[in-house]
Amino acid sequence: NPVLRGFVSYFRVANCARVLKQVMSWLRRRLRCIQLKQWKKPGRLHRRLKQLGYQPPFRHIRMQSWRNAASPLASLALPNTYLHN
Repeated sequence: NPVLRGFVSYFRVANCARVLKQVMSWLRRRLRCIQLKQWKKPGRLHRRLKQLGYQPPFRHIRMQSWRNAASPLASLALPNTYLHN
């Protein structure tokens, strides 16, 4: 994220690597949560998982839950490399 990189470059005095890792982790989870909300139906998540080669059976997942944004299925459907781009 360019804003975070600029923030770190501006405040170089502090060693905040651990804090930035936590912030990036939270941002990735938030982005997954937003994407699940936009997909609205589990069928879109299942379609994405099938494209990536994941075989059914799929566990039931609610599309609007913060908790499910950290689930292994959401992490598999929306990996960190996908969120980075």
